[in-house]
Amino acid sequence: MTVSYHSESEDTMIDALIAHLREKKRNPEAVLIVGEEGTLGGIVPMKNILNHEGNVQLKDIMIKPIFVYEDAEFSEIFDLFAEYNLRLVPVVDKVGKVIGVIPIDTILTQVKEKEEKESAI
Repeated sequence: MTVSYHSESEDTMIDALIAHLREKKRNPEAVLIVGEEGTLGGIVPMKNILNHEGNVQLKDIMIKPIFVYEDAEFSEIFDLFAEYNLRLVPVVDKVGKVIGVIPIDTILTQVKEKEEKESAI
């Protein structure tokens, strides 16, 4: 899990989001939509952002997030990535506050390490 992710409020306009991303020199797979207390409300994949005009609010294009709790097992996380063809999964605590994200690269690295370990036996 990484604690580096980009989040915005649901009222943010696409133009403002793009300005924030340019300013911070970020290129995330998706933007997490969080409430005032840091709770996960939705997710907006970058392809959705690029397919809309700049005067659209993120709440109008966000989708229901697929997420895991911080104590999720690797197999559960792997299954979500595989089933939904995900690039990123938010990680939340017991009250739904975002504490990080798991990018697909992390999953692929874990699978590769497991395969290498098994082939060495």
